[in-house]
This record gives sequence, structure tokens and C-alpha cells, in this order.
Amino acid sequence: MEMVVKHAAKSNSSEQPSFYDVLCGKEGVNRLGNDRCLEPSTNLTVVFLDQDLFPNGAYKGLWERHDLRLACRNLGCFIIH
Repeated sequence: MEMVVKHAAKSNSSEQPSFYDVLCGKEGVNRLGNDRCLEPSTNLTVVFLDQDLFPNGAYKGLWERHDLRLACRNLGCFIIH
């Protein structure tokens, strides 16, 4: 986690790209298939959640919805935070 925080502190983006850049490597060199990465110095495997089931707020305009729970229920997704 410390590596992600250090990377994000130097970035002009949100923290989200830093998770990917640190854990999956530049341009995804540490990817293992379509749904995971292996960070080599810590031997940490990261598995990506299915974005249709576990969307972020910007996905499919969910942040703009008046009733997020209802919108997610209608889409068949889950809200975790």
C-alpha cells in the first residue's frame, strides 16, 4: 500500500491509476491473464472485480442517478465501499 501512496503523491491523476501502475506494472507487464496481476516485489496477487457486478460510481453514469441502490439493483450490481 505504501508503494501505491508514494506513486499517487507524485501523480496528477486520482489514486486509482496508481493502484494499477504499481500492482500491475507499467503498461501491465505484471498482468496474469484478463483478471489479475502479480506484484513481483511483494508477491501480492490482485484479482479484478467484474465491473458489471461491482461498478465504480462513474461506470454507466451511476453517480448521476437519484437512487443509486435502485439503479444498481436494476442493473444487477452490488454496492461496496
